Amino acid sequence: MDLSQTLQGLWQRGFGLGSLCNSCTTFVVPETHRLARFGKKIRGKSEEKNLDFAASEASDMAQRSSDGINADGELTPSTRKTALEAMRNVLQRTEFTPRALAEEDGFGMEAQVEDDVTRRLHTRFLEAARSGNFRGVVEALSEGADLHCRTARGQTALMLAAACRGQSSLQIIGFLVECRVDVEAADHHGWTALLHACRNDMKEAAELLLKSQANVNAKSADGQNAAMLAAVESGDELVMRLVGFRVGLERSDRRGYTLLFYAVETGREDLVKWLLKTRSNPNARSKDKSTCTILAAEKGHLKILKALVAKNVDVNAQDLMGNNALLLSVMAARDNVARYLLNNGADCNVKNKDGTTALEVAAKLKLGPLKSLLDVMSRKTQDRGGEEDDDL
Repeated sequence: MDLSQTLQGLWQRGFGLGSLCNSCTTFVVPETHRLARFGKKIRGKSEEKNLDFAASEASDMAQRSSDGINADGELTPSTRKTALEAMRNVLQRTEFTPRALAEEDGFGMEAQVEDDVTRRLHTRFLEAARSGNFRGVVEALSEGADLHCRTARGQTALMLAAACRGQSSLQIIGFLVECRVDVEAADHHGWTALLHACRNDMKEAAELLLKSQANVNAKSADGQNAAMLAAVESGDELVMRLVGFRVGLERSDRRGYTLLFYAVETGREDLVKWLLKTRSNPNARSKDKSTCTILAAEKGHLKILKALVAKNVDVNAQDLMGNNALLLSVMAARDNVARYLLNNGADCNVKNKDGTTALEVAAKLKLGPLKSLLDVMSRKTQDRGGEEDDDL
């Protein structure tokens, strides 16, 4: 089977709008090594060939829709033809992209000097991916754009498409994956395409990347994984889906925050309850020795705090500064949270490393009613302590 037949077979398997929304076929070319050897021989001719192809398609390009997809949600014949040609060119250039040439000659990508034509072509390619313009992506690749080129921030076309809300972004992702782009490539901040999709609540893009074997536990430079980013901006459904792909519940970022910490911090009550049911550790500690209970109290998330207390957490746990949930809730003037903690075993006489108690904080902030309650609770605690001493 030659390359043309292989590519045609790919399209017959459903390489179109509908199929790419639901799945992504791993495309393996049997003749990869033969093509690579052949590609090196035609290195000097490849650019001319690509330009000739682009010129022959010029008149047809002008009649296409902005993204190359018709009203029925299918690729237009001309775009389909161009996409096949673009994929053929990409696969033939597998071993002699600018990246490979630079490595072969002993130079890093940073040392590679692109001419203006190449730079403009790469800009077109990346902007097309960023805006969800499938036709633009295909055209740029057919003209010789490097599949692996990046923005100044190190973002690839796959990352840009993963974060895009354009109607053709899924087609672009599927097409790039079929062209064997590296789904695990990371930008300057360590973000992969999956992390970009999750940060921007792109559920279908994330699903497509996961089915393309994207690493669900990949971390950014800050130690954040896809589920953590989804917990910040996306819906609970995406987080649950990522957990279903076996994302590590107890993996932590550079602060020591687990996924449960992220759900608590952002006030995701339903997600917190679901994570607790999936046996996330409610007593986990961050690097500053904080707990989810302390975080919930500080943020004023009373319902989440109640869910945590129901798991028999230590309400008097202290962080590195000696602050506990009660102290931080008073510092934040969370009257209702402080009262709940006092009614559920919080010790009002605990001092932080500055020697400050919750009562002293309430007095300083002039929290009258809360100060009075703390004063009463403090006296009761001291009286009980005195009675115990008398018994001894």
